[in-house]
Amino acid sequence: MSGYIHIHAPPGHYLPQTKRRGCRLWVNCGHKTIYRSTAFMAAAKHLSRTGVKMARVLWVDKDGYYEPNLVMEAKRK
Repeated sequence: MSGYIHIHAPPGHYLPQTKRRGCRLWVNCGHKTIYRSTAFMAAAKHLSRTGVKMARVLWVDKDGYYEPNLVMEAKRK
């Protein structure tokens, strides 16, 4: 009896977002990208340049079948 491993990796992109403290809505701070590191850098640069206190990176499925998945979250004091 042999077993097979099925790995499902749907296509998608990473989306960097930021928000000010006390605000409800997240604002896109960069372009959607297929590279996680590029999205991390865009969120971190926007966090350091402006008065924004929170940043996150989401992975979004291309087909819309899955909900956005939180990949990274950062907060400043």
